[in-house]
Amino acid sequence: MEQWADTYNAKGDFPLLIQKLVYASTPELTKCNIPFGSAVNMGGFDGEVESAKGSAYIPKGKCILEFGTNKDFKTKAEKDYTTRSKKDYEGLNKAETTFIFMTPRCWGNKKDWEEEKKKNSIWKDVRVYDSTLLVQWILSVPSVDIWFSQLVGMPVNNLISGSERLKEFLGWERIKLDASFFTAGREDIAMQLKDLITSPTIRAYRRKKRLWHFYWL
Repeated sequence: MEQWADTYNAKGDFPLLIQKLVYASTPELTKCNIPFGSAVNMGGFDGEVESAKGSAYIPKGKCILEFGTNKDFKTKAEKDYTTRSKKDYEGLNKAETTFIFMTPRCWGNKKDWEEEKKKNSIWKDVRVYDSTLLVQWILSVPSVDIWFSQLVGMPVNNLISGSERLKEFLGWERIKLDASFFTAGREDIAMQLKDLITSPTIRAYRRKKRLWHFYWL
């Protein structure tokens, strides 16, 4: 991940990675605004997330996210924390909001920085997610694991997303079937299946015998 952080596209793709992780692993998500690509230069918070339930990585309630992909990420973290802490924002109660700084770099003493900022009692909580923690988060969400592995050029073995598997299935050279073949007379069920296939957490595994995939579908 740290080698990828040195690439030109990392600044714009890192927020997209976080957005995918949040959507895929956060239940009862009521807000997720994480600009990516060229939109990272628009200003404002790098990300705003709100969940009625929370998860292992996104706490319940409001969260402000700030990102730092360059090597001087500690300076970026300090600047973002200071700026966001001093300025007042309409509709934002910092005492009920978690501040999270995320970086694809390894931050060895991140706990010391967290504890130092928590002592200020400005935010509900202060967290740092560095490469070591983000890799664990990625591995816990197979669909994002696939996407990120392909993004950084790493091989993906024995695992594909549900939507990719369906495209592969419909594109066989020996048997080419239109999607309507499977949905005729089952439109309601088809809509439910579509929701499942496009879900960010559904998985499909490759097997040597393709007949197994007929059963899965």
